[in-house]
Amino acid sequence: MTRFVVERVQNALNDHSKPVRGVDIHLRGMAYKRDFDEIVPAADREVIVTDQTDVDYKALSEKARVIVEVRNVLPELVGDKRIRL
Repeated sequence: MTRFVVERVQNALNDHSKPVRGVDIHLRGMAYKRDFDEIVPAADREVIVTDQTDVDYKALSEKARVIVEVRNVLPELVGDKRIRL
């Protein structure tokens, strides 16, 4: 499943002319369980796989250059910054 997500993210970023090579990408929620503790590194690209109740998504959207999301936690974020899978 992880390979599937990574390939989908890579394709989505490439389709939106957002390069993958040379950038830090954080896959948030890869445990596929809500509110599972995980280490959160700083990243240019954020991928939201599982929505977490303790994440400030507004602050996250202000810091990240691109957000790829599966859970539709940022429906108000429009434009090239948000890529919905």
